Amino acid sequence: MGRMLACRDLQLTLGGTPILRGVDAVFEGGAIAVVGRSGAGKTSLLHCLAGLRTPTAGEVTFDGASLAAMSEEDRARLRLERFGFVFQRAELLGELSLLENIALPLEMRGEPRRECARRAAELVERLDLSDCAGRRPDRVSGGQRQRAAVARAVVGRPAVVFADEPTGALDERNGRFVVDMLLQQCAHESAALVMVTHDAQWADLCDRRLTMADGVVAADDVSSASERASTGPQ
Repeated sequence: MGRMLACRDLQLTLGGTPILRGVDAVFEGGAIAVVGRSGAGKTSLLHCLAGLRTPTAGEVTFDGASLAAMSEEDRARLRLERFGFVFQRAELLGELSLLENIALPLEMRGEPRRECARRAAELVERLDLSDCAGRRPDRVSGGQRQRAAVARAVVGRPAVVFADEPTGALDERNGRFVVDMLLQQCAHESAALVMVTHDAQWADLCDRRLTMADGVVAADDVSSASERASTGPQ
């Protein structure tokens, strides 16, 4: 079974406090919303799945390979080549233009400069960033920065895109635009999306909803979007 991300009995303790208490889940294709109250363990789960944090116990696997068994160099390579990331505040490099930020993952992988520029320009056009692609992040709006972050996350055609509260710093209009773009681009690139969100309306746009409570999975449900797609027009 290809490109499957999974965790088994995932546990994380920080400063003596249990954050994750034995999470079992499989993430394979489609868009998955991770929801729950603050402190439920959503972001910690995302960081463990992405190899950004080492769990205290349990295991995360990608394509059947254990992340814990990899060297730090191999995990970094996995994040660069197979994973994409969108954070709450974009986290773009201030000294680079939006276009250069978008192309950066490809350049870090050593791909030809012409191909980096072509792929980045394609996404700039697709995400309606042409008018501001040459500007630095501090010279554009929050919505434009976050669209550039979406483009950067998918430019390398990852297997999984992790998004941690990608609309947290945006108003509702820009938030909807960014979530729509994120869903469309992940579908276009055949990437799974794992999105942490507090907002039920964004979770409803995903195919599946994983509800966290007190460090465990309290519910794992098909979302209303997937139900609508399966039943078709009424």
